[in-house]
Amino acid sequence: MNKKHNKEDILRVGIDLMRTTGYHNVGVQEVIKTCSIPKGSFYNFFESKEKFAVQAIQLYSSDILEFWTQIEQSQELNGEQKVHAAFKVLFNEYQEGNYQRTCLLGNLSLETCSSSKALGRQIEQSWTEWKEVLRLMIQQAREEGSFSNRMSSSAITNFLFDTFYGILNRIKVERSSLPVKQFFSVYIPMVQA
Repeated sequence: MNKKHNKEDILRVGIDLMRTTGYHNVGVQEVIKTCSIPKGSFYNFFESKEKFAVQAIQLYSSDILEFWTQIEQSQELNGEQKVHAAFKVLFNEYQEGNYQRTCLLGNLSLETCSSSKALGRQIEQSWTEWKEVLRLMIQQAREEGSFSNRMSSSAITNFLFDTFYGILNRIKVERSSLPVKQFFSVYIPMVQA
């Protein structure tokens, strides 16, 4: 009896591997070994490792986007609480992985964007979608008076988003919660009213 292989399961294994060790350190052989599938099954779903990574980015991004959209649409949280919740959930996940398994997009952006236009385009598209949901949370916080009106919602979004990705690099190196604490105690207060 032939075993059916699930494309999403293969992608999720690849996401986990790439979040931990990066794109260049994960080969197709490692993915198929971890999934216990034949090489042909991998290539039935994906034409190349690069196309596999593009689809992994899409899946990972849609998971984050869905979660952030749920936070943004919450009637129980104010705008500032939504911003905190969106980042806290990501930081908590990274902490659970001892800061070794961080954001797929952050890892791949540093590692592949100069060599793969397809990956760069997909990461840029995903970040644009994430930032739009974050901007809506920040706009609500500005309208409620908890975030500053000195900067536009877009400028605050870019500031916090870029700071977040800088902190991701620091926590991978330092394996410490200090940068996370600084994000919430220094950087978010910089944009508050």
